[in-house]
Amino acid sequence: GAGSARPALPSIVTNIYDFSLWSQASYGPCPPGHYCYNGTVNPTQCPSGKVRKNLRGTNAADCSTCGAGEICYEGDPVAYPCPKGMYCEYGSDAQYCPAATYNDQYSATSRDWC
Repeated sequence: GAGSARPALPSIVTNIYDFSLWSQASYGPCPPGHYCYNGTVNPTQCPSGKVRKNLRGTNAADCSTCGAGEICYEGDPVAYPCPKGMYCEYGSDAQYCPAATYNDQYSATSRDWC
């Protein structure tokens, strides 16, 4: 995302799946943050700006657009609050506030917050 640091996740969350060895036959339904075409061997990450919180995504349309005031990272099943100093419009990457302005709150949804 636009120069912002991704919040640190506990290792138990980030290490649920070893995607290099994942397959539907071995590990069950497609994991959150991904979609798996029928018969696939490897899950495909939802792209940046999209999120999938549930299991069993079957195609790219199963990844939802990140909401206003949120930032979504590729393959991550969590939508995070937009960082301070930035704003996150619906379906867009996080943007820094313009020069000489600042937003001191999380989850800003438009440039008007700056």
